[in-house]
Amino acid sequence: MKAVIGESLMDVNALLNRVNIINTTSINGMTIHKVRIENGCPFLIVITGYGKVNTSRAVQYLKDEYHVDTIILTGNTASTSATDLPFGTVGISTSSFQYDVDFTALGEAEYTLPNMNTGRYIADAGLIKSAQDSTAGLGFNVEEGVYATGDQFLTDGTTATTLATDEGVSFIDSATAAAAQVAYLEGIKYIAVKGVSNYATADAVANYYANMTQANANANAVVYQMLLLMQNEAQEEANQTNNQNN
Repeated sequence: MKAVIGESLMDVNALLNRVNIINTTSINGMTIHKVRIENGCPFLIVITGYGKVNTSRAVQYLKDEYHVDTIILTGNTASTSATDLPFGTVGISTSSFQYDVDFTALGEAEYTLPNMNTGRYIADAGLIKSAQDSTAGLGFNVEEGVYATGDQFLTDGTTATTLATDEGVSFIDSATAAAAQVAYLEGIKYIAVKGVSNYATADAVANYYANMTQANANANAVVYQMLLLMQNEAQEEANQTNNQNN
């Protein structure tokens, strides 16, 4: 089963308005909507709550209880570049890491937790292609790039510039790499598809409130097209299998 994940209702509201809700469950601060598009296979839209712990906890729960094998994180994100990534740009993740992790004093690689063999989590290539294909004709600016995740709303331009310059980071949020770590450990495919609401600078808060709704809507529009595309591909595969068996 596939799951679309947002930290708040605002992150997924535009998508929820375009699907048929089968049922809704609330558990331990999470809201899980089981939905479908037309007569397609059901999938989940999940509101996790903010931050890395809430997000990672939700992914593990979805794996254990719903056997989720694919997650798409959506909503809004900060950008490290006001020049290249205007507000509303849809950012497709290529990889992610947790920029507030630091165990280098113990000899670990940068951004890597002890007893983990990596701190960089690569987004699924098939999902990246699906996201790319799904942006055609929507008219949004689209950018692929690295997501850096931390438990904070970053308004420090120096930190953002350092991440962009030293690590090639394009987007900064509070969920993606945490979800990606659980996905890595549990064999789940993941990608982030989020809209730029602000830059990680001193005016981040004002820009966030001014652009959040449009950023979420743009990202949700791409995710909707991704789900349609994957649904059509699954139906074509099923038809081919039926034809071969007949």
